[in-house]
Amino acid sequence: MSRPLFWPTLTTLIMLATLISLGIWQLQRRDEKVRLLGTIATRQAMKEVRLPATLRPLDQWTWRPVQVGCVLEGPPAWLVGNSAAGESGFRHIRVCRRSAGPNILVDIGWSRDQRVPMLITIAIPIVGPALVSDTPGWAARLVQPAPQKHLFFARDLKQMVANLNPKTEPLLVVTRVPTPGLQPSATPKLADIPNNHFMYALQWFAFATVLVVVYGVFVMRHKLHKG
Repeated sequence: MSRPLFWPTLTTLIMLATLISLGIWQLQRRDEKVRLLGTIATRQAMKEVRLPATLRPLDQWTWRPVQVGCVLEGPPAWLVGNSAAGESGFRHIRVCRRSAGPNILVDIGWSRDQRVPMLITIAIPIVGPALVSDTPGWAARLVQPAPQKHLFFARDLKQMVANLNPKTEPLLVVTRVPTPGLQPSATPKLADIPNNHFMYALQWFAFATVLVVVYGVFVMRHKLHKG
């Protein structure tokens, strides 16, 4: 290999290996997402169960339909989000004091503004899917605003618990029947979790192909010029 081609070739090989690795990683991510979607579908189809006093590990409850008796307490909080009808607004989050076991968080309904719904001082039934913290991508985390006076912009349950009641477990139940004055909040659906990793893999492999073509043209032009 002539010296003028050494560094372009080395750089191309490094970039090519990186692009192919990213493509393979996306294929692995696709397989992981398929397994995750299967787990979610299985849990959503499970029979509704009453939350026991012992909740750990919390991941065993995520996506499952559960029921829990709650006395709502603590300051009102809001999570920016959608209603079941797809409208943008505020999901109302409260601490749920249970008769047995640690407190949890509950989503008691949705409204267009940050109104405070009717105060309920008796225990009420909350029935709906349980969720743990959302895991936004790094780009979303960079632009995500910080919470302001119990207004949250992402389902970061640990952050909510720290602001509302540190003794509360970071588990959220979204009620199917909202409290008076509110509308139903959106509940998680499989369609909300895209599996685009195969397309991402094709993009990385396409970039690798373009890189090889560009390098081939560069080598040919170098040889013609040298000749």
